[in-house]
Amino acid sequence: MKTKHFSMKSVISTLLAVIIVAGTLPVSVFAAQSNMYVDPADNWLKTNNRTNELDANAVVTSGAQYCHVCKKDTLAISYRVPEYTKSGETALNRGVWYSDGTCSDDVSKGNLNDGYPGVDAYYTGSHWTKAICQICGTLNPSDMGAYCFNKNVYSLNPCDHSFYIDFDNTTYSQYDEHQHTTLLKKGEYCQFCKGTYARATTKKEVHNLSSTVDGQVGNNRFYLTEKCDDCGYTTSEYVAAKSVVSSYYGTADGDAHTVSVSDLSDSGVHTKIRYGTSASDCYMTSAPNYTKAGYYPVYYEISYKYGGETMVENGVSYVWLLEDKKDDNSSGDTIIVIPPEKHEHDYRYLETVAPSCDNLGYERWQCDGCGNLDKRNYTKATGHNYKAITIREATCKQGGLKLNLCDKCGSFYEETTPVGEHKYKTEKVQPTCRNVGYTNHICEICGNSYITDMTPIISHSYERITKEPTCTDKGYTTSTCTMCGQTFVSDYTEPTGHEWDEGHTITSSSCTSEGVIEYNCKNCSEKMIKAESATGHTPGKAATCIEPQTCEKCGTVLELPTGHNYSEKIVAPTCTEMGYTVFECKDCKDTYNGDYTDKIAHDYKKTVTAPSCTAMGYTTYTCKNCDDKFISDYTDKLSHNYKSVITKPTCTEFGFTTYTCADCGDTYVADYTDKTEHNYDKKVIPPTCTEHGYTVYTCPDCGKEYIGDLTDCEKHTYKKTVVPPTCTEMGYTIYTCESCGDSYKADYVDKAAHDYTKTVTVPTCTALGYTVYECKNCDYKYISDYTDKINHSYIADVTEPTCTASGYTVYTCENCGKTYTADYKDMTGHNPSDWIIDEPATIEYAGEKHIECLTCGEVLSRAAIPQLVEKDRTDEDGNSKVGDFSILVTNKDGNPIFDSEISIDINDNVTIKLPKGRLLDYEDQTIITAINTDSQQPKSALQIFVYDENNNAATGKTDENGQLKVPNNKTSTGDNSGTVGKNDEDKKNTFVVKATDKMNVVIPNCEVYIGESNNIVVDLPEGIKPTSEYPVIITVTDQHGQPQQGVTVITLGDADYIEKGVTDMFGKITLPTAKDGFTDDTGKVRIDGMYVFVNDESGAIENAFVKLNDDSTISVTLPDETSIDYANRITVTVTDKDGNPQKDISVTVSDTMEKSLTDKTDENGKMVVPPLSEDITDSEGKAKVNGYNVLITDETKPIENAFITIGEGQINVMLPDGVMIDIDNRITATITDSEDKPVKGMTVVISETTAGGEAKAAVDVTDENGKATVPPTNIDVTDFNGYGEVDRYIVIVKNAVGAIEKAHIRHNAEVKNEDGSVKSEENISVELPEGVKFDYANRIIVTVSNKADNTAVKDMSVIVSEKAVEGTETKSLTGVTDKDGVIILPPASEGVTDKDGKTDISETIPGKDTDGDGKEDTEESKTEYNITVENTKGKIENAYIEIKDGKITVTLPDTHTLTTSNQTTVTVLDKENKGIANVSVTVTDKNKATATKSTDTNGKITVPVKSTGGGSSSGGGGRGGSSGGSYISSNITNITVTDKNGKTVSVSKSTDKDGKITLTLPNGTDLTNDNYYTIKTSDSKGNAKADVSIILKDKKNNSANGTTDKNGMLILPASEHKAYIFGYNDGTFRPDNNMSRAEAAAIFARLISEKKGENISGKSNFNDVSKNEWYSDYIGYLSKYGIIKGYADNTFRPDDNVSRAEFVAMTVRFNSLFNDVKKGSYTVKYTDVATNYWAYSDVAYAKHAGWLNGYADGTFKGDNAITRAEVVTVVNKATGRIADEGYINKNLSLLNKFTDLKNNLHWAFYSICESANTHLANTHDNSETWVK
Repeated sequence: MKTKHFSMKSVISTLLAVIIVAGTLPVSVFAAQSNMYVDPADNWLKTNNRTNELDANAVVTSGAQYCHVCKKDTLAISYRVPEYTKSGETALNRGVWYSDGTCSDDVSKGNLNDGYPGVDAYYTGSHWTKAICQICGTLNPSDMGAYCFNKNVYSLNPCDHSFYIDFDNTTYSQYDEHQHTTLLKKGEYCQFCKGTYARATTKKEVHNLSSTVDGQVGNNRFYLTEKCDDCGYTTSEYVAAKSVVSSYYGTADGDAHTVSVSDLSDSGVHTKIRYGTSASDCYMTSAPNYTKAGYYPVYYEISYKYGGETMVENGVSYVWLLEDKKDDNSSGDTIIVIPPEKHEHDYRYLETVAPSCDNLGYERWQCDGCGNLDKRNYTKATGHNYKAITIREATCKQGGLKLNLCDKCGSFYEETTPVGEHKYKTEKVQPTCRNVGYTNHICEICGNSYITDMTPIISHSYERITKEPTCTDKGYTTSTCTMCGQTFVSDYTEPTGHEWDEGHTITSSSCTSEGVIEYNCKNCSEKMIKAESATGHTPGKAATCIEPQTCEKCGTVLELPTGHNYSEKIVAPTCTEMGYTVFECKDCKDTYNGDYTDKIAHDYKKTVTAPSCTAMGYTTYTCKNCDDKFISDYTDKLSHNYKSVITKPTCTEFGFTTYTCADCGDTYVADYTDKTEHNYDKKVIPPTCTEHGYTVYTCPDCGKEYIGDLTDCEKHTYKKTVVPPTCTEMGYTIYTCESCGDSYKADYVDKAAHDYTKTVTVPTCTALGYTVYECKNCDYKYISDYTDKINHSYIADVTEPTCTASGYTVYTCENCGKTYTADYKDMTGHNPSDWIIDEPATIEYAGEKHIECLTCGEVLSRAAIPQLVEKDRTDEDGNSKVGDFSILVTNKDGNPIFDSEISIDINDNVTIKLPKGRLLDYEDQTIITAINTDSQQPKSALQIFVYDENNNAATGKTDENGQLKVPNNKTSTGDNSGTVGKNDEDKKNTFVVKATDKMNVVIPNCEVYIGESNNIVVDLPEGIKPTSEYPVIITVTDQHGQPQQGVTVITLGDADYIEKGVTDMFGKITLPTAKDGFTDDTGKVRIDGMYVFVNDESGAIENAFVKLNDDSTISVTLPDETSIDYANRITVTVTDKDGNPQKDISVTVSDTMEKSLTDKTDENGKMVVPPLSEDITDSEGKAKVNGYNVLITDETKPIENAFITIGEGQINVMLPDGVMIDIDNRITATITDSEDKPVKGMTVVISETTAGGEAKAAVDVTDENGKATVPPTNIDVTDFNGYGEVDRYIVIVKNAVGAIEKAHIRHNAEVKNEDGSVKSEENISVELPEGVKFDYANRIIVTVSNKADNTAVKDMSVIVSEKAVEGTETKSLTGVTDKDGVIILPPASEGVTDKDGKTDISETIPGKDTDGDGKEDTEESKTEYNITVENTKGKIENAYIEIKDGKITVTLPDTHTLTTSNQTTVTVLDKENKGIANVSVTVTDKNKATATKSTDTNGKITVPVKSTGGGSSSGGGGRGGSSGGSYISSNITNITVTDKNGKTVSVSKSTDKDGKITLTLPNGTDLTNDNYYTIKTSDSKGNAKADVSIILKDKKNNSANGTTDKNGMLILPASEHKAYIFGYNDGTFRPDNNMSRAEAAAIFARLISEKKGENISGKSNFNDVSKNEWYSDYIGYLSKYGIIKGYADNTFRPDDNVSRAEFVAMTVRFNSLFNDVKKGSYTVKYTDVATNYWAYSDVAYAKHAGWLNGYADGTFKGDNAITRAEVVTVVNKATGRIADEGYINKNLSLLNKFTDLKNNLHWAFYSICESANTHLANTHDNSETWVK
């Protein structure tokens, strides 16, 4: 049964009522146990007392009520019970108010009319109420004065419908497979008393089934379950989902073959299969076909879908095609067919098909000739292996269900089990102070329950906690029951009040507002706030025109600005500009324009345009004084000259005439004519019985068609077919038209009656009897005539009791199989046995024993027998225990041997390891005694193996006394050696004997004993006989491992071998004696009386074959794993049998790589191969020869495999193939002695092998560091950066084009004579590469710096020469480096003019020591000039210019001479192209004619000088120039100059012949700092004069020049800073966005074009830069100047973010266009910028220049993107642009602003304003003033 809400059983309530009646406190049990709705009427407890009955059924709650006894609110327990009456009407209607029948007058009694709820009484909508104060115990404590006050009665009150709650207590229980029983109870109840009007109704309903489908791909099926969501009834079934993909086996016959598929799924399963050539790639809808022979896997993926569930099966099958071996007749020749002989199959095994549950297994074979398939070797089907799966356990509610499932194939069948017994679980509920105790018995399956063992309620146990009063809260005592948690409060005390501290200031008082002081309570966290009075204002500076007076403390305005006092200046109007008055404040110089007057009239000129047929005529009026113009005086157009063309009408189109103007082409259409009539053809279609007749009309001209002339349909001609009635269908007639087939049904007749047959089913003891009525003519049937079940017929089956089980009788119905059990008998109990051993213990495993019942055989107890000890150590008494034996170990005197290690194996072989310090010694034999622990008898014949710390070993068996003494006179060598003892006269000797073969492998199990002649006898094991090819080596030592020389040993071998010998100094005998042999593990071998030792650098070499040759030489062949190697030299030592070295023995050493070396032994009997005088460097470039350590490296790494030899006092180095002696990668040899000290003065010869096989060598001698380098470090060749290093110097060679590569550099050290005088000074020579020449237009620049600290080398003599060309004189120039380490050749003080007559020269004047203290007191100065040489005919090319001591000499080329008819003019300008006055210039020609003159203010001289002449100047200008000539009138009558404050400045003025004006400022004013001046020029009419060149200078010779603009204005000194960056279309700047490479290119393009005065244009060659993109010109323009670089794939990637390093590199390249950038001299120490980083020098330069710094963690993060804000900051610093923050703040409304930059809140706000606004600026020390 499924129940939505919990309900208690009535039996529980009845039993509880008994306890309550016995006098307990009135507490309701069910209210405490249920938190879900239960109708009290369903569980009413009936008692013999009205009040007790109400108590038992009450809803109990706790809450506060006012108690008239306690006189305060207290905790009270309330009892509420619904009122039930027989009429359903409340007793209140009869005046009854109380549960004892008392009426409202508190005296009279009335009729309660109560009954049994749920039986004969019904809920009235009222409830009974009672309360108990938990402090004083008063009943109904709030009803003072009422009848019920302090009485144990209930009062009656109506239930308030506002507190009703909805509920639904509907339950469901299964009825059968189609229906369940629904117990419907729902409605609303009073939440106080739980009373309800709702009553339960019962009905049967169809199951509310929901289905689930679960795919079980492993069993090839879907598992379908249907479950009723209400009662839980469940049914299930399986749907097969299976497909078989069969492989194909056959021959390649030209046809396509593939796998076949069989879908075996049940109906409703949707199967989809996909194929592929790999398991992960199945997408083909059909299987791949194959025609060629081969073995092809076909992977497949099958998806099964059923009921919305999908499962996927993966697998693989195969297509196997064999070659078709038919003859090929591709030639087309005639074939004679010969009948084939009978074919004999040649079967080959293919695969094994395993048997299944139902099918045989077999092997599949295929004929190799014809491809025929055959099945063989069948194996039987495995049969099903059913395993039971419990689907549903049998319970007391329903039978069980088992699924028997084959775990191999998935076949299954279901099996039901009968209903089971209840399974009760006992729960004991202890009594509490609120509830009675009882024992509850609940069936765990169905929930059936009953109660026993009731115990009464116990008293409350209160725990009292007192809370002390606080500042604000009362104190009180809380009493809490420790069992039920019931709580009440009493004993209140008053609050103590706050105790405040001295207070502290939160907010200080200000001029106008009060301060705040906070006080804290010392006893609690309470705070108090008090105010502090305001201080009042402190007036600041007095108000001015624009600035108010404010408070110095708070900034409040105290007095408004006074306002301006303006003077007036009138500006007259023009025809384009209005006149106005300029008002200037006399106090603060503020200005504004006002009092505008109208413009004057224009002076127009007329231009008349004649009319045409398309346009009107008009007159254009243009003002003579300005650009204003307008059009008027229009005249009408001329008439068109139309020509007409007529188009005739058709039946579909109108006719018309087209008119076209012959002059202008204007056209229009008119004169339309009507369409012509259609000429229709007719086609008549006759009617049928289903279609109307009609006529089709068609125009043959235009194809128009319509239908008309409809005629009626003809009538149907019906034929009748009569269908008779049956018992399931009515009869009727079918009418069918013979023409069109139309049909309908009519004339219906009733069904015929059923003709039933009866089938009677008799009743059984489990089922009713009934009769089935079934119609003979149809499938209709029904059941009726039910009869009752018959009684069961039981048969008894008695089971007798056993030791462990009770006896009982099972009664089974012989008809239906129903059973029950009864007649139980007690079990008999077990009869236990003694312990029985199952498995004895061993050293490997523990044993086991058990006790069993002698009656039934059941094992009652099992126990483990401990595993025997495998290892033990002797104790202080020498005792130990292993296995089944006690082992005693003593010395010869019977004293115990402590701490011997004893072990035993599974065969009872004992091994004893003697303790440290105890050796096997014949003089002090070790005695072992073995005792059987079970019998305590001596153990004889126990095999014992004894060994000591030196691995001396002895073996033997215990005697009849269980004893063994070792060593004795006989032993076995076992796996290693054997120890025996021998008596020699009075001495007891101990011998340890070992036998090995030539490979030093131990020969085991030799028998060793002392023979009759007191010699040691070694009896080799069977099959061993010493031969020269397989010798045997006998080694004899004492117990301490010392070789025993002179011991006689007799060796016995197979085939009656016997040989006697005496041990040598190593205690060895090699048998038989031979001239060759293999070294043992010590690297030693004995041959013919000599010992040969073979070792490498790591130790002895074992198994080296050594042979004494007939010529007395020795051959040594190394084993396979050892070779002759410089890294591991071989040493061979030869001695005689007594160990004396043998000198001059020729020894040849060979390895398996066919490498062989021969040498003679030295005085120590040794020879070494390879010799110590040669070596090959290892991976670290290291080698050693005759005690010297050699290290060979190039400039980047060690050199491996260099061959090193030493001889005749020098070291020779042969470099490996591929390593060359190269100036770009020098080879260094470092030589140290055995103590790693440098070896100085050692000659080193380093050689390489050229391509032709010749040896190329270079020689050097080691220095004080032991180093020799080739080529020497004093020569080098410059790289692509012009960089080279010679000794301690860095030399960079460049010219104006860039770095010079492959220049040869040599450092020549100072050479002295014998007397110490200098023979030749230190110098650096530079030979230029071929093609590089001295050129004044492209000078050679050599920079010399110290390699150690990168400082400049001053006064270094440098010789630069062009590369020698045979037959010509080599040209060279010499000079000395300046303070910057730079020399320029030809010198910068010389020059030759180009085709434009120009050249640059400079002169550097060093600082001087004026006071003789040896230090320069004046700074070095440099003067740079731009020289132009020309005459009256043009520019002079190839004039030689030189400057010395500030004087310039000009030597004219041979083609020019000094003549007055063609004067020569020399112009001297500074680097800013300003003329320089008073420079002495001497001009000389080829005739030695000379003219000297000082330059004028324009930096010019003209020689020879003509006779003096003059000319007037006008406009107030002064006379310019130095000699005669005409002058240009300036035509200027008015020049005004004002300073930055708008004040007029009086200047002196002069004008030169070119009209250039020089203005000189008066004393006290200058052009320094932030001063700037506004110059306005106008002609005599007051019109502004543009393009006037002006020089402004002060008395300190500071000057600035410029040209007036279109308004006749010029501001000096000031430069224009153009905006180089812009925002986005949405008005934002996005400062923190990353900048793209295209945007960066645009910035630098704008800056370069501004500085050079060029337009931005250029073609980009990058693959990803289209000419149509906005950035194309910018990128092309920058490419031209080399500012930007692309990537290796010739892309620019314009949309990628530009990184910090890329932007710095672009900035440095931009800067180098206009400045001399020396990047190489700066370093930087960012942790992520290595010196080989591609942008290292750029980052270092930018850091030094202060453009861009790194991060606080020491990194630069060059690959990070750079933001737009960071970009403008870098560019501003690099271009010297500094924002005028004051101007920006005052003029924000005039500037370009961005919506995402709020004034100066962003860190880069001012830098962005500088970059985004074009402005004039006056730049001075670290600041900039913007000019208005």
